[in-house]
Amino acid sequence: VQTCALPIWPRIRSRIEEHNEVIIPKNDFYKLCSEEGIGIQDECDKLARVFHRLGFLLYYGDDHILKDIVFISPAIVANGIYSVLTSDSLAQKEGELDLGTLISALNNSLFPVEMHQYLLRLMRRFGLCFPYYNDNMYLIPELLGESEPSSANAFYPEACLNYLFHYDFLPHGLIPRLIVHTHTLSSPKDRWRKGVILSYANCKALIISDSIKHLVSVRIRHGLPTARREFLGIIRAY
Repeated sequence: VQTCALPIWPRIRSRIEEHNEVIIPKNDFYKLCSEEGIGIQDECDKLARVFHRLGFLLYYGDDHILKDIVFISPAIVANGIYSVLTSDSLAQKEGELDLGTLISALNNSLFPVEMHQYLLRLMRRFGLCFPYYNDNMYLIPELLGESEPSSANAFYPEACLNYLFHYDFLPHGLIPRLIVHTHTLSSPKDRWRKGVILSYANCKALIISDSIKHLVSVRIRHGLPTARREFLGIIRAY
């Protein structure tokens, strides 16, 4: 991109902003760049990544589903995701998102059905959801119920490896994002909005956030002491 004259960038951005679409094929982006003087695809990809970092568009060339498209209206995409997250029907289902709910929550003129796979993939990239039971069902942990399962009562501190994460300000959605990234280590009955129980190497870990005290507590029981410490290292890495 450094080899391109800088005035080209504003022209390309202006051309992008003239589009009414939310998503365009990457080949259309290449064509637009070529018309403005950038004819090498690698240079177009570099420019797309720069525009992505600047927030002008969203481009994920490393993603096997999103690599052939460009989100040219990030604000509209954000509004679409917000519409899904604040859907009444989704709240009633405690975050269980099926394709029917997605259709009812989105503006069909902006997000036709053929675009939904891209929006779902983007939500997964953002750590908002993960496949749940099958490819047509997703779970958004941010909308889980707040009731703690009875199984959490078995984690007596004196019988566990205990660890506390202290925060000046507890990040919003920390536990839901953890649930997304570790969903293969938990079961549906062991997830709730403020906590999760994970399983690894015959160990069980109870992880709970406390927004008032600005901390996250971890209690690990069962398993060998070495396995507990290893499990704690895995949790800390997330």
